[in-house]
Amino acid sequence: VCVSSADVVGRDYVGGYVGLTTNGAMTSCSYGNTVEGVSYVGGIAGRAGPLDDCTNSGTVKASGHHAGGLAGYCMSMDGCVNSGAVSARGLDSQGGLYLGGLAGYSHSVSYSTNSGTVSTTVKGSYVGGISGYLYSDSIMSVVTNTSDITSQGDYVGGLFGYVDKDQERADYTISQANNSGEVVSTGSYVGGIAGYIVTMEFSALYHGIHTTNLSVCVSSADVVGRDYVGGY
Repeated sequence: VCVSSADVVGRDYVGGYVGLTTNGAMTSCSYGNTVEGVSYVGGIAGRAGPLDDCTNSGTVKASGHHAGGLAGYCMSMDGCVNSGAVSARGLDSQGGLYLGGLAGYSHSVSYSTNSGTVSTTVKGSYVGGISGYLYSDSIMSVVTNTSDITSQGDYVGGLFGYVDKDQERADYTISQANNSGEVVSTGSYVGGIAGYIVTMEFSALYHGIHTTNLSVCVSSADVVGRDYVGGY
């Protein structure tokens, strides 16, 4: 168990515990103050491998790209919680913002929750309540966002801004994914669950109804965007 209560300020790869780690999991880490940086900024780590049972209640602010309540970029998240506000206002060379309640960019997430606001005032792509950009080939299960998502760009979702996968591998499933936070953007590809999904299989979809004997994705809040806008 690790606990940090110090404010952390830096440039790139800035985290409440570590700036950059690629090997080994970070487990049961808790952070509660303010992390500020430019790019790759997170409450636990700027860039991380697996994050297990980690919690952030502090504020994360990035003047650049790749920012999340737990990490700007991480391989996986299991049993993680963010309740702190997360914001970013800078773009990478391709116009990507990569902003998420838990991670800006991630490869896997399960049993995790965000209740902190996610917001930006720039027209950057990939913003989500859980992860701005998700690239994975595994099952995403039991993920929840309860807070509002505000963006000016494209690919914005209550849970995921953009969901991508290796086209040569089998389809995968999002199950028991729930969003009750309002999703508002002036851009396109905006959804209650995800802004855009590449080759995706939903096990079941119900609007505002939870059915215990099915894998269910629930979106029960307002969604506002320009073009290609959906409740899911």
